[in-house]
Amino acid sequence: MGMPTIAKRQRLSEDWQPSSSEREFGDAHGADVDGEADSFRDYHLARGSLMADWSAAWRTWIRASVRYGRATGQRRLPLFSVVPPSDDAYGARTWAGRLPDAKPDKMPDGTVAMCVGGYDAAATAVECCQAVGLAPDWRGSLDAIADWLRAGVSPEEIVAAVRSLAGRARKPEAWAFYAGRVMERRAA
Repeated sequence: MGMPTIAKRQRLSEDWQPSSSEREFGDAHGADVDGEADSFRDYHLARGSLMADWSAAWRTWIRASVRYGRATGQRRLPLFSVVPPSDDAYGARTWAGRLPDAKPDKMPDGTVAMCVGGYDAAATAVECCQAVGLAPDWRGSLDAIADWLRAGVSPEEIVAAVRSLAGRARKPEAWAFYAGRVMERRAA
């Protein structure tokens, strides 16, 4: 077995644009591809970066844009400036946008939602809050709902479980009260 070949590191060309497959990768991650391409190119040209694989560098850049909240046109600005409080029932969209593992995904209606476990986290949270009877201006922790989605419980199962116990909890926002029923439904 010979020595592995090390790829030659090169500078990014001044007229670099993402290839069609790189654009698809950015789109699939909910990135503003043109904006991210400009930032990527300027960043690496300004620093004189040398890379062995510029496609891999682009994929890393896009993943970081999602992780650090630059992906999607909405997430490029602070969420409070994009989603007016009156339009963010229960603070669900703001909450979903801050989940570290939430990934942007296109919904059937063409909108982009922050998804956990493949499900729209904010929509699930809103349905749960409505099922419990909370006022839209309620702002409490919705983290248990994200945990259930991470565990593979579908939004339909979560909402059905919450509905089946609604009115029995002393504090409707005490999501731990619903946990047993939610996980029961998952096992069924």
